[in-house]
Amino acid sequence: MKLHLTATIKKAGESILSREAAIEKFERIFKKEPDMLLEYNIPGTFRSVNAAEKSAKENGYIVGRMCYNMPIGIAHAEDFEYIAKWENISSSEWPKLAGVILFKDAREGNAWLVIK
Repeated sequence: MKLHLTATIKKAGESILSREAAIEKFERIFKKEPDMLLEYNIPGTFRSVNAAEKSAKENGYIVGRMCYNMPIGIAHAEDFEYIAKWENISSSEWPKLAGVILFKDAREGNAWLVIK
């Protein structure tokens, strides 16, 4: 029995979400420009997303759960006890959020903490 393995090699920059793309995604969700935009680009598995989540929590926000390459919702901790995965948040609930964490590749790419 032969075993065939296929490896995917990403090209440089393929995992990176540009500033412009992050702003565009944010504006589609919230229908406004962001007030704050912070980039985390830390080499290593999930390190950029983890750093963005940590920063949000240190600044008084509660962070939702990751779901594939979808945004992660954030909200003021005094207003919410829990934030669901993005796929379980209806578009009518999006305005209640304080912002999102955006990324193209959570595993190896950069992450943006975007606050409205």
